[in-house]
Amino acid sequence: MNNKLFSFLPLTNHVVPPVGITGWAFNLSIINRLFFCLILSFFISNITQAQQSFYGFDSEDASLGFQTVEAINDRCNYSEVGQNAEAYDVVGRIVEEMGLTMYFKMSECPNMKNARAQIVKDEKGNNVPYIIYDKNFLDQLAQESSTDWAAIGVLAHEVGHLQSGHTINNRGSKPRWELEADRFLGFQLAKLGASLEQAQSTVSQTSEKGSSTHPPRAERLNAVEAGWLRYNKPDTRRIVLDEDTPDRDITAELVLDRFSKEIGGNKKLNAVKHIESRESIKEKSRSDMGRTGNREYTFQYLQNFKEVHITHEDAREEYKVYFKDSIQNDSLVWKFTDEDIKKWRSGVPPIGAGNLVQKEKYDFISSKNSPLKFFFDHLKLSSNPDLVLYRGRSYLDGQEYFSLELPTIKFDLGNPPRKGKRISVSVTNYYNTRTGLLSMIARRETISTYRGGRLKDEYSIIQERSLTEYKDFEGIKLPTVTTTKIIEERDGYPVNGGRQKYREITDLNISYQ
Repeated sequence: MNNKLFSFLPLTNHVVPPVGITGWAFNLSIINRLFFCLILSFFISNITQAQQSFYGFDSEDASLGFQTVEAINDRCNYSEVGQNAEAYDVVGRIVEEMGLTMYFKMSECPNMKNARAQIVKDEKGNNVPYIIYDKNFLDQLAQESSTDWAAIGVLAHEVGHLQSGHTINNRGSKPRWELEADRFLGFQLAKLGASLEQAQSTVSQTSEKGSSTHPPRAERLNAVEAGWLRYNKPDTRRIVLDEDTPDRDITAELVLDRFSKEIGGNKKLNAVKHIESRESIKEKSRSDMGRTGNREYTFQYLQNFKEVHITHEDAREEYKVYFKDSIQNDSLVWKFTDEDIKKWRSGVPPIGAGNLVQKEKYDFISSKNSPLKFFFDHLKLSSNPDLVLYRGRSYLDGQEYFSLELPTIKFDLGNPPRKGKRISVSVTNYYNTRTGLLSMIARRETISTYRGGRLKDEYSIIQERSLTEYKDFEGIKLPTVTTTKIIEERDGYPVNGGRQKYREITDLNISYQ
């Protein structure tokens, strides 16, 4: 690949914070960081997808894949790519534009004549996402297409396979998956500044007729163009979505495009780098016995896509949450603001003065995080609408909504069904048909606990988060009030009185790149 390949991209340091916590604790808000952090982290565990070669190297031979990290090391001569490599740099910046940190590894594999996105097992049996590529193949691709963007597009295409949730297929690829990844690369290269011709150069030399695994060239060029236009010319859509649009014409892409346009547009939204806000919070809980509890307090936030710094003014504590490759690995540190020694501690602070009992990590993190972080995570769905399904109109509290269903996510913690937890999460977003705005996020999480090879406990937590009172902040429209209703359910019946949390933004500042 040419040395000038990434000269147009801004310099960024991809640093993983040095703070780590081990152990697991589940809580009702584990999926609040939903899509681009969550789907990329957990849903990819069901992915194995290759970009079969662009210039006649198509193969349906499953043996071309890798099953383990050891197999990659053996085949590729232990050529794991570090942060200084050009390919790692460009993938890191694509991922950063998506609002994430690097969540997979990369390996350079000589004579592969290909690039491949795949999930493999490490020595502990953990799923590890990889992008494996032949550097000479990318160099040749750049030369034959007369543009470095072609090689960049290959890597973007592979990221697209991972984040689109393409499932394991021993026969190789599918034309539909390839088109989804091509739309993704068109959108991402547009965000990086490529022209339409530059973005299409990635697939301009592909097979004219296609194959059983890859679509014809014309379809791929159209898919890249569709992704590119979604970013640069969103108003060129043939259908203008409104509340009177027939259901047969509605797609998830139209709903998400309208949403992003209504709150400021992709270009404006993707330029956001830092958000400062202050939120007043009121909590109300009710027990089965009819007792109620009320709390009021204030949080101050400074956040970007890598971390959030939270100041709990009433408790005189500060917290930092570092977002890593998955919410299982998010790090948390804290300190008292009135101490003489300002030392950050890892883990979760004690509950109350002198109380050594600590809250569970994920319960703590999710209860402290800003709703604006969750809002921007859901907004990232617009980068790839192929991930969600339009499920028709819904009517809630007298209002009509377009409902989008996100993929059900299932993952294990520990080693169930012998010992550990098995989590299943389903999420539906509701967009007001009149305004186009995201109005509610409904989520059901089912937690099954296993011990000794038996199911010991199972329950569901249902959460409805409403987003209201959208206001304009420097050209971006954001919700200033969120109300969350939470209940726990067993065997189809609520088991407690439920909780409600009301949060209102009282001050907000946005910084752009």
